Amino acid sequence: MSRRPGDGFDPTKPKTPIGTESDRANASGGDDSGKIYDPSNITIDKVQIIHQEGTLDLANAFDYIVITEDIFSNSITCRIEIVDTNEKLAELELDGTETVRIAFHSEKNREIDHKFNIYRSEIEVDKRSGTSKMYQLFGISEEFMTQSTMDINRTMNGNISNLVSIVFNQMKRETGTKRTLRDRHNTTGTVILNIPGMTPYEAIEMLQDRAYSSKFSSSIFLFYEDFRGYNFVNIEQLIAEGRRDPIKYLYNPGAQVDDQKNVQGQQTITEIAFPQGKNVLDKIKSGAYASQVAEIDILNQKVDRTLLTVKENFKDFYHLDEPAITFDKKAVIDKHLNFINSTTWINKYNDGIRHKEDNFGPLITRRKFYSDSLDQLVMNCVVPGNSDLSSGTVLDLAMIEMSAEKDNPDQEKKISGKYLITQVNHSIGGGRYMCSLSCSKDSYRANVTKVEDYIVGKR
Repeated sequence: MSRRPGDGFDPTKPKTPIGTESDRANASGGDDSGKIYDPSNITIDKVQIIHQEGTLDLANAFDYIVITEDIFSNSITCRIEIVDTNEKLAELELDGTETVRIAFHSEKNREIDHKFNIYRSEIEVDKRSGTSKMYQLFGISEEFMTQSTMDINRTMNGNISNLVSIVFNQMKRETGTKRTLRDRHNTTGTVILNIPGMTPYEAIEMLQDRAYSSKFSSSIFLFYEDFRGYNFVNIEQLIAEGRRDPIKYLYNPGAQVDDQKNVQGQQTITEIAFPQGKNVLDKIKSGAYASQVAEIDILNQKVDRTLLTVKENFKDFYHLDEPAITFDKKAVIDKHLNFINSTTWINKYNDGIRHKEDNFGPLITRRKFYSDSLDQLVMNCVVPGNSDLSSGTVLDLAMIEMSAEKDNPDQEKKISGKYLITQVNHSIGGGRYMCSLSCSKDSYRANVTKVEDYIVGKR
C-alpha cells in the first residue's frame, strides 16, 4: 500500500523482522536472529486515565488490557480490567468525559500510543478478595465520539474516493484531530448523492456502499482505523498489494513454542483453529458461486440482467495466492454451483433518474461472490505479541502437516498459503503480551496433485 508523507514512515531506517514501519531496529546494526529473548515480553510505557482534575497512572495497577483493530470497524476499541484496592477509581467518579492513554511495544517493534474515550464502565466486587472492586473500562478512539455530534447536510457530486476525502477533511477541521486518511483507494465513475444530516462516519459508509472499481471489481470498500491512521480501501486491492510482501508465520504442531527464545519464535503460531465454513448446501442456497442482478427498465419495458458464475469469472479477480484454485472441484461446481439460483431485483431508475455509472449489476454480483469467498475459509490463531501487527495486512502461513505414514512431515497442501488479517486483538496481562488474529482466505493454493480438477485464477 502507498504511504503518505507525514505518516511517520522513514525509508532510511531498517525494517523489523516482519517488515513494518517500526523504528525499533537493532542499534548495533547486526543480525538479531539468534539473540535470546522472550517473544511475549512487553514494555508498558503509559496507561493513564486523563480526567478534568489531572491524570491517574495505572501502568502498574491494571490486570488486563485488550485492544482491537478490525477492518470491519470504523474505530479501534479497548477494554481494561482493574482491581481497585485503594479506592482511587471510586474517588474519580467516572462520568464519560475521561480519556485513557495506552502506550506500549514489544521488543524491537513500533510503539503503539493511542488515546481512547471511556464510554462505559462496569463495577463488581472482586471475588478473590471480597473487599476490593473490579472495574472494566471500555474505550473507543476519540474521533468516534467527537464526530458523533456532527451533522453533514449537503449534496455531493463527483468521484466517490474524492468525496470520502472531502467528508474526512471536514471532520478533521471540526474535531481538531491530527489523525490522517493515510490510505485511500481510487474508485471508478461519478455519483450524485444527498447526505441528509449524517455523521461523517455514516456518510462515508453510504459512500463505500456505492463505491465501484473497474480494475479491482469485487468493489468491497471499507472505512476502518488502524494505529497508523484511517483507511478507505478496496479489499481486493488490499489483497493484490499485500500478497507481494506478506508476514510469514509457521505453525508446527510438534514444536515447543515456549522454547523458541528468538526472533523466529515471535513468528510462530502457538494456537490455531479453523471454524466451520460453508458447506455445499449453504453455497447452493446463498448463490455463492452463481448469481445475477435484474434491473427493471420501466421506460424501455425491459429487464437488463448481469450474471456472474465462478466458472466464467473466477479468473477475473485478484486472489491471495498466485495461482489460486477454487475451494470446490469443477465436478461439484458443474453439478450444483454453476446455476443461477440467486437473483437481486432493482429499479434501474434511482429517485426517477437513470444513473448510468452506478454499475449496480457488476457491483452487487461481484461483491457478493468475493465476500462469500472470504467467508468460506476462516483461521483464528494466537501468536506472541507483536506491536507491528495490523489488520488489513497479509499473513503467509506455513503449516507443517504431521502424518504417521510419513517420516518427513510436509507442508499442508491447501490450508497453507496467504490470508488476509481482518482483526488483531492485542492482549496484555501478567507481564505477557499475545496477539489473537482473525484471518480469511478467498481460495486455495494451486498446490494439489491434479490442478486441472479445479478452476484456476492467475491474475
